[in-house]
Amino acid sequence: MVRLGETLLLVGVVALLLPLGETSALLGFGLIGFGCAPIFPAILHATPHHFGISHSQSIIGVQMASATLVPA
Repeated sequence: MVRLGETLLLVGVVALLLPLGETSALLGFGLIGFGCAPIFPAILHATPHHFGISHSQSIIGVQMASATLVPA
C-alpha cells in the first residue's frame, strides 16, 4: 500500500509540473491526495514493529502530534 501510494504521489507531482493546463494540474492534485492517503496509517501501523511495543505508545503520540501541527 505504501509503495502504491508513493507511486501515485510521484505520478501526481509529475502531472502537476507538466505544462498541460488546468486539467492536468487538477488531476495532479487529486493523485497527490490519493497517494498520501495510505502512507500515514501504514506508518502508524508499523510503529510497534520498528520501535518495539514498549515504546510504541509514546512514538505514536509524537506522530499524531506532529501530524496536527499547522504553521502559524
